[in-house]
Amino acid sequence: SSRMTRLLLALILLSAACESSPKPKDVPQTNEAPRVEPKFDTDALIQQAELLRDREFPKPVTVERDDAFEDQTGCEQQCAADKALLTKILFAGKPPVEPARLARFVPAENKVLWDGRATDFVGVEIAIVAELASALDGQVAAPTTEPQSWDAYLAQSAVQRGAGVFVASLYTARKQSRRVDAGRLAMRPEGIFELQLGHARFVDGFATREGFAFAAALFRGGGWSGVELALNEPPTTTHEIVRPDRYLAGDRPGSWNWPAEVVASRKAGGYTVEQSGIVGPAVFVEWLGQHVPNHVARSAYVAFESDIYRSLEHPDGHWVFEWVSLWK
Repeated sequence: SSRMTRLLLALILLSAACESSPKPKDVPQTNEAPRVEPKFDTDALIQQAELLRDREFPKPVTVERDDAFEDQTGCEQQCAADKALLTKILFAGKPPVEPARLARFVPAENKVLWDGRATDFVGVEIAIVAELASALDGQVAAPTTEPQSWDAYLAQSAVQRGAGVFVASLYTARKQSRRVDAGRLAMRPEGIFELQLGHARFVDGFATREGFAFAAALFRGGGWSGVELALNEPPTTTHEIVRPDRYLAGDRPGSWNWPAEVVASRKAGGYTVEQSGIVGPAVFVEWLGQHVPNHVARSAYVAFESDIYRSLEHPDGHWVFEWVSLWK
């Protein structure tokens, strides 16, 4: 019938329209959750850093995101040459890895930069507080000199970062509703291991781990005034960091002189001294930790007194590494 004919024609046209319609482009499928952009109340973080550090910023500081963040180090020139040699001798060319920071203070610009690519937002927030405290200390501290050895660089880093980690630990304890104040944390610094510090890994690496313990020891002795002592009379060796009792007593590591007969013998043999310095307890314990458990290696801090090394080269290409140390 004509009605049936019209119905069939309508169905044919509808089918043709459906077939001629452009197909939607394939949408790539992914199991990744959309990135959540962090939002930090930087003014509140600055206030918390000042409150917990018990000091206000002499000069305003800013906090900024950096999507090209790099955790830069200050071991350059002579320090870098010293580190390169000891890395070659003690670590087969592979230096110990310090945990990467999620934020850093830039003194020249008076700002704290945080890693905009990080996904551990808890860790970033804690790192910002730590760097704010370090920035505050940097504004009141005496000017620092370029470290001339790897050991001096580690000592300087421990002083600069120790108080920051101490303040960040107090901040974390408050956020976790723990009843921990500065005095209690200083009396029981191992309490840092009970805090959920995200993946900031503050308790790893010499500068953060031993720097925190050093700041805690100084706080026990004189509160924040004690901590600021190290900012204005900074330790120059890691021996003073791992033995804060010796630092506070003014008992500095001794110095060495190579025996005259050894010097004469090497000179007569055609050797010349290319490099000399100290290894120090921080690097020594890191090396020892390759062979024994870390807690056993760190027990060597107590007995270490001083050391000296030198690298000598011969015109025929031979070289000698001499290293002596004193223990009690």
